[in-house]
Amino acid sequence: MPQLSVVVKMGLIDRLRSSHGKDDEQNGAAKVSNLQGANTGPNKIPIGKFAKELDATVEILTGACNPSKDSPYLQLDHHHWEAFKKNTPSRGPNSVPSVVVAATLLCLWARHEKITAPTLSLATSVLSTIGAEDKNPGRGIKNCQWLQERNGAVILNPAQVSNAIELVKKYLNSLL
Repeated sequence: MPQLSVVVKMGLIDRLRSSHGKDDEQNGAAKVSNLQGANTGPNKIPIGKFAKELDATVEILTGACNPSKDSPYLQLDHHHWEAFKKNTPSRGPNSVPSVVVAATLLCLWARHEKITAPTLSLATSVLSTIGAEDKNPGRGIKNCQWLQERNGAVILNPAQVSNAIELVKKYLNSLL
């Protein structure tokens, strides 16, 4: 059975198969032995685990929000954002405040990557990467079932994580 090796090209993860027992370099594949502390496949690195949790590919996740280790930790995509906002009401019981989307993404990303605890300020910084804003971010978090504000940090309500994941899936699939 051929081995799978992980190759990183331009931030995306590709799997290449090596021939039966031949050296990877002879086959043109570069083996990465220690990719962010893991050497057993893309589902062991933070972005791979995050994508798996959301039932998305790393490519879709990277294109939609580009998670990173550097603040503000997410770079939202204008196209995904516009498609998502177009398909959700701006007011009423089914509306989703902008800050809730950003804070939810940050909280879920923080479960996989060691970043500072998400805050309202950080969520508004994520929104500013695409020129979006929320006029009353505190109210958006307060009225959200799956987000809670504690000691200045925004955290996920453990009983409502599935709702947070569902929202992010809708954001990721807004262009599909």
